[in-house]
Amino acid sequence: MSDATKIEAMHRLLQDHDGVASWEVIYDTIERYYPEAKRSDDWKAGLRGVLYRDMKSPDTAFKKLGIGIFALKDRQYEETPIATIKKDDERMHAHMEGVCIELGNLDEYHTFTADKAAQFNGVPLKNLVTLSELPPFTYGDILAEARNIDVIFFDKKDKPFPQKAYEVVDSIGTMENAISRLYQLEPFRTKFYILAPPKFKTKYDRVMGREPYASHYARYDFIPYENFIAQYDAKKLEEERKTY
Repeated sequence: MSDATKIEAMHRLLQDHDGVASWEVIYDTIERYYPEAKRSDDWKAGLRGVLYRDMKSPDTAFKKLGIGIFALKDRQYEETPIATIKKDDERMHAHMEGVCIELGNLDEYHTFTADKAAQFNGVPLKNLVTLSELPPFTYGDILAEARNIDVIFFDKKDKPFPQKAYEVVDSIGTMENAISRLYQLEPFRTKFYILAPPKFKTKYDRVMGREPYASHYARYDFIPYENFIAQYDAKKLEEERKTY
C-alpha cells in the first residue's frame, strides 16, 4: 500500500466525518476506505507515520487539534487558547469534557459522553467519543442516570463495564448532584472523578463527609481544573515528541 493511497483514504475518511476524526475513529473505520489497511501487525504505527510525514509538507491537507484529533485544513476547526476558554464557564465545561475524552481515547478506553453537542476546539464531542450509545451493562434505572454523566470510560471488551466516570462541576450549586450521579455506579468497580475549580474543594469535602458518600470516599477523587489540564499538556508534549 503506497503512502499516497493511505493519505487519500484518510482524506476521504475525514470528509465523511464532517472533516474531523480522532485516531480511534480513524482506526475503527479506515478499512472502509482501504480494505488492506490492517494487513500488517504494526498497521496503526504505519498509519500514524504516513499522516505525520504528510503533515510536515507545506501542501498537506491536514491539521492537528489537541493530542489525537485531525481535521482537514479547509475546515473551521481551531485550537482555542486556554486563557480564552477560562473566561466562559460553559466553554470551560465543554473543554474539560474534551480533555477527558482525549485522554480516555489515548489510554485505549471506549469513551462516552452525555454532552454530545458540546464542542472541544470547535469539534462536537460526538465526533470524538468511541461510543454513541451507552452500553447496556446494568438495569434500566441505573442506565438512565448514567446517561447523564459527563464522561465515562469503558473497557474494550465484548461486554464492557464502566471503569472511570467524570463529572465537570462549573457551578458550586451542582456539586452534590454531580457526586450523586457518580454514586449510581457504586455497584461497579468504577473510579469517580470530580473536575472543578480549586475553590470548590471545601464544598466537595462537606458533601463527601456525609453518607452515603463518606463510606466510599476512596472511590472519589477531586481534581482541580489546572491539575487535569497539566496532565493533558504533559501527554500532548509526550505525543509530539514521538511524532515530530
